[in-house]
Amino acid sequence: MKKLIVVIVILIAAIAAGWYVFSTKGSNTNTEARSVAQAGDIVARVNGEAILSVDLEIIKAQLAAIQGVDIATAQADVKERLQTTALDTRIGQVLIQQEVTASGFVAPAKDVEERLAEIRSQFDTEEAFTAALAADGLTVDSLRTQVANDLAIQLYLEETLGITDVEVTDEEVRTSYAEAAAQAENVPAFEDVQDQIKAFILQQKQQGLLDDFVQKLRANAEIQVL
Repeated sequence: MKKLIVVIVILIAAIAAGWYVFSTKGSNTNTEARSVAQAGDIVARVNGEAILSVDLEIIKAQLAAIQGVDIATAQADVKERLQTTALDTRIGQVLIQQEVTASGFVAPAKDVEERLAEIRSQFDTEEAFTAALAADGLTVDSLRTQVANDLAIQLYLEETLGITDVEVTDEEVRTSYAEAAAQAENVPAFEDVQDQIKAFILQQKQQGLLDDFVQKLRANAEIQVL
């Protein structure tokens, strides 16, 4: 039962974040926030590109929110783990962005505008939309650039790695359920959790492809942690 609960908890976190959130989303950090950072804020370089402490703070906040961790009151080992994970994540983001840029891959303008329209639709008025952007140090143009970059990464990974082509068989789902059920009593009925288990296995397979891709990029990259 414990393993099954862990599976479901991890799944919820994965869905909340999006399967590629730590590898792609947020790959374009707040430009204005980064522009005011001083040289002393550089924590690493990836193929000469600087990673700033402000970049890591954004990722740590995302990680902490998903894990339900209060950074302010967290134990030292938890903070260290968040810092390490955030740095590894940011390095992966930069490597992927560099790879996509070098490939010349760009998102179709139509897709970018559709995504912008989706974001706008979350606000009642244009004024509320621009106010929300301003609060994050963004403008419509800078958001458009960020959306274009994020979409390019997403589409590149889908096309190059076949992320969306990954499949999960019924046998894999039943095997995972059987392994969990063998370790505990009173597990939920298979029919009640099969969709969650399938989604979790799918996310794990997709993440595995992404991890392998990033590791290959890291093997050929010049990375300096300062």
